[in-house]
Amino acid sequence: MDIIQLTQLLAFPGWLVATGYAPELGYFCWVITPEFLVLDDGEVYRDDQSALAVGCELVRQSLAEDCFPVQ
Repeated sequence: MDIIQLTQLLAFPGWLVATGYAPELGYFCWVITPEFLVLDDGEVYRDDQSALAVGCELVRQSLAEDCFPVQ
């Protein structure tokens, strides 16, 4: 089992975005929702900023959907 080191943790209202690094693989991203669901896109990124950008984009899109509910 690979050990993944937490590299960044970013908080939004009700949301968390985390990135981690596994030396043999690369960087990963997780998003924790207000319902405490942990989402992972299954991708491996070349750098920490790329992984973080994907997580932040998911949160941004989710917050935008909350602001404009479908009628």
